[in-house]
Amino acid sequence: MRTRSGAFRWRLGAALCLAAGCGAGVDDADDESTLDTLAGEEEAAPAGPPEFVEKLINGEFTDIRPEVGYMVINGGMCTATLIRRNVAITAAHCVEYRSADSPGRRLGVLTLEPAGGAPVEFAIDGYKAYSGSNDPGVRDVALLRLAGPVPAAVARPARLADRAPQPGEQILWMGYGCGRRGFHDEHSGRKQKLVFAFGGTDNSCPGDSGGPSFLGPDGPVFRVTSGYYTNGGGDIFGDAVVIRDRLNTQADAWSAAYPDEDPNPDPGPGPNDEGDDVAPAPPPPVEPDGPSVEYPDIAQTYLRGQWVALEWAPVSDAQRYAVLLMGRAADGQWAYTARFEAGKDTGRDTKYTWLSTRELCARMPAATRGQALYLSAEVRPGDEKSRARRAPVPQPLTCAP
Repeated sequence: MRTRSGAFRWRLGAALCLAAGCGAGVDDADDESTLDTLAGEEEAAPAGPPEFVEKLINGEFTDIRPEVGYMVINGGMCTATLIRRNVAITAAHCVEYRSADSPGRRLGVLTLEPAGGAPVEFAIDGYKAYSGSNDPGVRDVALLRLAGPVPAAVARPARLADRAPQPGEQILWMGYGCGRRGFHDEHSGRKQKLVFAFGGTDNSCPGDSGGPSFLGPDGPVFRVTSGYYTNGGGDIFGDAVVIRDRLNTQADAWSAAYPDEDPNPDPGPGPNDEGDDVAPAPPPPVEPDGPSVEYPDIAQTYLRGQWVALEWAPVSDAQRYAVLLMGRAADGQWAYTARFEAGKDTGRDTKYTWLSTRELCARMPAATRGQALYLSAEVRPGDEKSRARRAPVPQPLTCAP
């Protein structure tokens, strides 16, 4: 389901949930902006390790299918899947059941995570919803247009399926959601997968909206996550097969300027080809790698109230780390806060800390107040600055004016 900073949520009666997710027994009157408490009392930092709720219910973390990423539009986060070099599929409620066409204007961001590489952001400058109503289900499907093509080195587009699965057929389901319903602000921002024999499910969670279901581990997309019934009635999906022709027509039109890169380019004639008796040129010399430096991996992050939780796998228990938190506004302005600390033990072979959003907001230019800030975090081993890995914080932050 779609997630927002703060406690924003939509309800459609008491029977089902989509978009920002539903909190059982929680009223919309409880909603607050992220930093409404800036002018009042400062929240106390949590005393214990962050209670990260991490994944699709019964799912597991994964880095497969790099064409599956997460998108942020109007402060809400959903899952989306690349289906052309500059087109992705998601749920219609993730774009508020609207369509937009604004070439050159940044309407949102799609972040893809190539296996073993750093996350890469791509601006969204258009989208089209295939449902004009606020209803979940079959038509809850939308396409996103990226301002430019995604290089094949980052991800290759998935295909749209031309059929529904058979009962018992293996399905791969993916999303960036949580693992416990009713806790809208607990999202790891990490990709999860669930593999199962096709049939009824009750496993989706806020953040999974727009997430793809594939026909098998390497197959095409046949549906996207729409919502779930809060009374245990199961999950709800948008059907990409039913409107496949319409989706392909629009995707082809948007991607006409960016033809797919050939996944198997012709290398040209080889030395054994007829009429060619010339040996191939030797490969260019390979520069030796620099010295190997260990550096910590960020396990997960999230934003809650006035604090950002950050958990990482340490290089050494004795290492003193540099922890940085950066915020970037849509217009490109940014600032950061940093400190050295060893971190506290989580009890699961990782370290954690909490960083104050108050300090970050104080460092941001005044012009960015009231704008959504896209956060990312780094943990550096000591003073070694060239080996840091950056991880996004899935929830955007809005600093009070």
